[in-house]
Amino acid sequence: MSLISRCLLLLLIFDVMIIDVLVAGKIFEFPRYSYRKKPKTERRYKNERTKCENSLDCSRITPPGHKKHMCIRKCMSEKCYDEIYAFDELEEGEIDVRFNSFKGCWLKDFSARSKDL
Repeated sequence: MSLISRCLLLLLIFDVMIIDVLVAGKIFEFPRYSYRKKPKTERRYKNERTKCENSLDCSRITPPGHKKHMCIRKCMSEKCYDEIYAFDELEEGEIDVRFNSFKGCWLKDFSARSKDL
C-alpha cells in the first residue's frame, strides 16, 4: 500500500470517528443556575425540604429513594422541577448533575415568592 493510500485511509477513518462523535456523543444540556452554599440559604433550603418531606404527598412514598427525592423537589418548586427535570426525568441510580442548578433555580423562585408576601 502506497503512502498516499495510507494517508487517505487514515483521513477517512478520522472523518468517520469525528462524525460518530458529533452524532452519537451529543452533550447533555439543561438550564443552569448558580448556587453558592451559604449558611442562610442552606438553612432555608433544608427547612423547605423538611416541609416537603413531611407533606402528605411525599411522606406516603416508601421506601425513601428516587421517587421520594423527585416528589420533594417538585413540592419545593414545581416551576424549577419542570424546567430542569421534566424534559428528561432522572433515572434510578443516575448521578444528579442537575442538582445544583435545581437549588439555584429554587433559591431564585423562593426569593421571588418571599418578596410577593
